[in-house]
Amino acid sequence: MSLGRLINSALIDGAGLSSADAERLAKHIIEWGGRNGVSGHVYYWPNSYSPLSAEERAAAIAREFDGTNLAEVCEKYGVGRTTVYRDLHQRRKQSSA
Repeated sequence: MSLGRLINSALIDGAGLSSADAERLAKHIIEWGGRNGVSGHVYYWPNSYSPLSAEERAAAIAREFDGTNLAEVCEKYGVGRTTVYRDLHQRRKQSSA
C-alpha cells in the first residue's frame, strides 16, 4: 500500500473525514514531508502499537479483569498472561502502599 493510500484510509476510517477531504489532507501531508526533509526516510511502524501508555493499559486491565476473562483481556490489550498478572500485582502493591 502506498503512503498516500495509507494516510487517506486512516483519515477516512480513523478520523471520519469524507473521501475528498481525506485525499486533500493526505496530499498536503505528503507535500509537507517533501518540503521539510522527510522524503526518502523509512519509518518503522511497530506491530504492537497501542494508543495506551503502559500505565493506562495496566489501569484498564485492572478495571476489566474479573478473574474469569484472562484470555479476553490478553487478546484485547495484546499482552500475555504474565503481563496481566504483573500489572495487577504492581497495581495492588501501589494501592496498599
